[in-house]
Amino acid sequence: MFLEDFELVSPSLGQSRRVTVFRAVDERPSSALPVLYCADGQALHAFASTLTAATHAGSTPPVTLIGPHSYEATRAQEYVTGIDEQRFLAHERFFTNELCSWAESQFGIRSPRESCGIFGFSNGSALAISMAARHPHRYGAVIAFSVPGDPNRVVQPPIDPDSAPRYYLSAGTREAGFRRTTKAISQILLRQGIECQHTERAARHDLRFWCAELPQAIAWSFS
Repeated sequence: MFLEDFELVSPSLGQSRRVTVFRAVDERPSSALPVLYCADGQALHAFASTLTAATHAGSTPPVTLIGPHSYEATRAQEYVTGIDEQRFLAHERFFTNELCSWAESQFGIRSPRESCGIFGFSNGSALAISMAARHPHRYGAVIAFSVPGDPNRVVQPPIDPDSAPRYYLSAGTREAGFRRTTKAISQILLRQGIECQHTERAARHDLRFWCAELPQAIAWSFS
């Protein structure tokens, strides 16, 4: 297993951000693996053991996960549109340009669109959905857990079915508002003819649920 933290200076954000990089197997170079860019990258330390076990068992394919840590003071502004547009756009430049360029330089990642995905939970899921819609050339898979807010606002801008990624959405049965939004978004996507897998677990809005669901989501997204 490879799990390490790095510091990345972001000109767009005007500050450095810690980035966690994880993969369950060491013998294959990162350039040969699919890559999943993750919001709230500090959570990769919690995801590591479950993902490692699933990868070694053969139920989840090996994937490189790259997760910049969120900054609590501005997390909502950076992850959700409509709160602080200037900060959201600055974080978008960091996440889609600076982070990817750094990963390519640092680890030799050269993943084509079909082998590149984006993942988030809670506010991070709103980020994942909006970034995939705004950069359809980059991400071929979206994994979004416990999506908050107005579903019609979250899926903006309109998604072209011909260039859309595939979506894996999940929510807990005991997180009522997030469950409703996540299900509504899956229905919007399916009505547009976009490939979408929607699941639910008997769970609340917590990290244990997201840790348990992520291996299955990765397996579906990169099968």
